[in-house]
Amino acid sequence: ANGFQPNSDLEEFTLEGDERRRAILEILIGASGEHSVVLEGRAGGQTDRVTRSLLVQPRGFPVESGKGGLLASNSTVEHEITIPEDVVNGSIRGRAVIYPTPLASMTEALQRLIREPNGCFEQTSSTTYPLIMAQQYFMSHQGVDPTLIERSAAALEKSYNRLISFESKGGGFECFGRDPGHDALTAYGILEFTDMSQVRHVDGEMLERTRRWLLAQRNGEGGFVRKASTLHTWVADPEISNTYNLWALLESGESADLSREVAWVREAGEKTQNTYVMALAANVLGLAGDKDGQNHLLDELSGMQNKDGSLKGATRSVVGSGGIALEVETTALAVMAWLNNFHYVDNVETSIKYLFETCKAGRFGSTQSTVLALRAIVAYDHSRATPENSGTATLLIDGQQFGESIAFSTEEQGAIELPEISELAPGKHAVSIVMTDGSKMPYSIAFDFYRDRPDSSEACELHMEVKLRDTKLTEGTATEANVTVVNRSNSQVASPVAIVGIPGGLEVRHDQLKELVNADKIAAYEVIGREVVLYWRVFDAEQRVEIPLSLIAEIPGEYSGPASRAYLYYTDEFKQWCDPLRVEIICD
Repeated sequence: ANGFQPNSDLEEFTLEGDERRRAILEILIGASGEHSVVLEGRAGGQTDRVTRSLLVQPRGFPVESGKGGLLASNSTVEHEITIPEDVVNGSIRGRAVIYPTPLASMTEALQRLIREPNGCFEQTSSTTYPLIMAQQYFMSHQGVDPTLIERSAAALEKSYNRLISFESKGGGFECFGRDPGHDALTAYGILEFTDMSQVRHVDGEMLERTRRWLLAQRNGEGGFVRKASTLHTWVADPEISNTYNLWALLESGESADLSREVAWVREAGEKTQNTYVMALAANVLGLAGDKDGQNHLLDELSGMQNKDGSLKGATRSVVGSGGIALEVETTALAVMAWLNNFHYVDNVETSIKYLFETCKAGRFGSTQSTVLALRAIVAYDHSRATPENSGTATLLIDGQQFGESIAFSTEEQGAIELPEISELAPGKHAVSIVMTDGSKMPYSIAFDFYRDRPDSSEACELHMEVKLRDTKLTEGTATEANVTVVNRSNSQVASPVAIVGIPGGLEVRHDQLKELVNADKIAAYEVIGREVVLYWRVFDAEQRVEIPLSLIAEIPGEYSGPASRAYLYYTDEFKQWCDPLRVEIICD
């Protein structure tokens, strides 16, 4: 395998008849990337070969830098990208992509979201939504690659089966499928399952009983009762949750009499100091046919628009997000509301540009904000199925052309990918995209690389420590990774996540992780490759959590794991990193 240095003494060995033998093949890992390891056996005239893929990550701490926006016909966009002095050699991966259609945006978002932890109902739902939007696109357009349609349908089937597993026994849906059901999560589920039913079979009885359950949560005064435990990530603030619930019901075509709830939301929208609620309420009133009430809020939203297209004044969303994710959610909701009135076309154009500028390799902040951004983009781009004119796109690095120009036609539907960048010297670089002819289309420029020092954020409200009890082990023995996560703030925080990088050669004990869930030490977990993802619902002010992860030494060798980190799921741009764990496992 390229970049590997196997021990030549063990490359070949002989087995006698009926002999069984284990050999440890020592491999010194070289270049990062995906490699094939091939083992070949020969006996007389017979041969057998086994090939396994091995993904090698660069050492150090991953960093992502992204830019985006709109690229017009016969124009150039330029962004400055800084490569740090301590960048790990061979770790740079730069991509410049143009999105000619909503399908291209959805496909890119899906590829980005499936790499993220998605252990709860909302996260799984938001990862699934681009699949639903893509299937809707396939049904209304011709000439789409059949392989893409088939692959998307298969992924949607798997996601649907996972989603219905989160239904609560007492009705509705909940973050991890427990009782009681959660009203706002259930509203989101109804919206998604209704959209999904347009492109594949959805259990009609499940959807109907879920609708009935949510309607039964109305309190008779225009709001909804929150029966779920307070230990939920979704915000219980009535003006947020009531407005969100009603928006999801109306958006999914609910036919029940909701006039009392609409009146409640109109009053809340006119009084609120939270721009997120105002944008939600504007959508509710539009769906309910209250044009006077909607136009009043549309005008208020216009006055809250910043020069860059984002909206100021948002304090919290239904998922408790903050930072960029909250800005994106609010702006996307405002765009969807403004699209109903041609008087706000300038507001729409400015905010759409902002949404594209926040895009990092297809992702717009968190899961919820990405879905809302995609909904706004699809609504905005509904009439434009392909580029209006053919053209070419050229990538420049520091003023010099990089790779070949890429030609595209009016039939283009997938993402237009420019040559990938794998080498750049440390320092500042000008990265430009030049479009000749063509038409206005969104683009993104994303650089991923690793660096020797962590890029932790001071704004992260969590502190994390990870330490192996033993750094030298004999194969077959057990050890522990002691994980400590602390809420550094003096208030409760929602959706804390800790990702623990496990060195190769060590195996986690799934039975112990299940015990942690049953004991309510964690809300849920996932094992993704060499990483263990730990989920909690909330941390109280200054809460300290200590988790011992049981590990078994399985394969001899010297290993370094991925860097561990902690963050709040809905403000994931603020992370705190820990040094990679290292271990030596010796033969028994």
